[in-house]
Amino acid sequence: MEIHIILGLFLLAKLVQQSKTIDQNGRLVGNDTYIGIPGKRLALKWTYIGTEKYKSVSVFLPEGGPRSGNLKLWEIKYFANNGTFSTKKLHVPNSVFNNLTEFKSETNSVFILVIKSVPRNISSFWFLCRLGFSSPWIVPKDKKITVRTAVRPSIQISIKRDESEVPKGRDVRLRCQVTSGYPKPSIEWKKDAKRLPSKQVSSTEADLELNNIQPVDAGRYVCMAKNIAGFTSRDVVITVKYIETKPDFPSNIKSAIGSFVDLSCPIEGYPQVMYSWFKGSNQLGQRSGLTVKIAQQKDFGNYTCIGENGFGSKTVTFTVFGDPSNSQRNFRGHANWNKSNFTLMLFSVMVFTLNFYH
Repeated sequence: MEIHIILGLFLLAKLVQQSKTIDQNGRLVGNDTYIGIPGKRLALKWTYIGTEKYKSVSVFLPEGGPRSGNLKLWEIKYFANNGTFSTKKLHVPNSVFNNLTEFKSETNSVFILVIKSVPRNISSFWFLCRLGFSSPWIVPKDKKITVRTAVRPSIQISIKRDESEVPKGRDVRLRCQVTSGYPKPSIEWKKDAKRLPSKQVSSTEADLELNNIQPVDAGRYVCMAKNIAGFTSRDVVITVKYIETKPDFPSNIKSAIGSFVDLSCPIEGYPQVMYSWFKGSNQLGQRSGLTVKIAQQKDFGNYTCIGENGFGSKTVTFTVFGDPSNSQRNFRGHANWNKSNFTLMLFSVMVFTLNFYH
């Protein structure tokens, strides 16, 4: 009896001594989180850092829930005597991953789980990799990796009802609000297909500020949100109400009697400008352009264009002047006299010829 006790104590001491020589610092490492693009391939990687030989590598799914425990999907057994591996796929009841995964060992310390196509209808899921050891003194090493499914962004542009059509000089702010999307999308503003300068975009890239808005600021503004799952864009059209006179137009026009003068009203704006032309109190036309025939001295003088729209009105006056002595009337009259005399001469010759032959 005493011999058995002594032998048992000796064996226990040996096991304790052996456990002290085992590397307890080995660990299984890998990224905590991966982002999967729906319908795309994704590879998850675990790495074993340690010196002790393991006997198995298993991948578990959490689909059994916390009460029923994790369900084993894959298992790799390592045979230390010849250094070979044996991979076995197990069937998890009602799991979408039964036919979507492959598991392999790239080296003795690197293990890869390949998801052939990331499911579209699962927002997040995880896999647990576990190393089992032959020695009873080594606790199995676990490492869980979570996969979050990427979601294409969804956005909306918020703008006050009265800010899509604004008067010149007003401040306007456009807000591009991301309603969904993972990972967090980047936001970019464009106007008429050209990227806007950063000074107009807020630090969050969500707000676009248009200060002291001018007619050149009118156009189509597009907010684009983009991440690895795709992109989404929304647009809004901004119109600027204004009325103004173009600079540097010729207001004094020299002409001559018998000539024509084309006048173009230099007033423009939005909404559409309605034009009226006057000479004194006489209205001459209602278009942006006016053609004036200088037939006599009284046709010289001031011609006024009035432009009006819902935003306001502008008035422009042209002065048409000339030298009556330097007219084209005598020139045109002289040309007509020569033509008349030539016609009369030709008619006389024809009459004379007919009488001769007769």
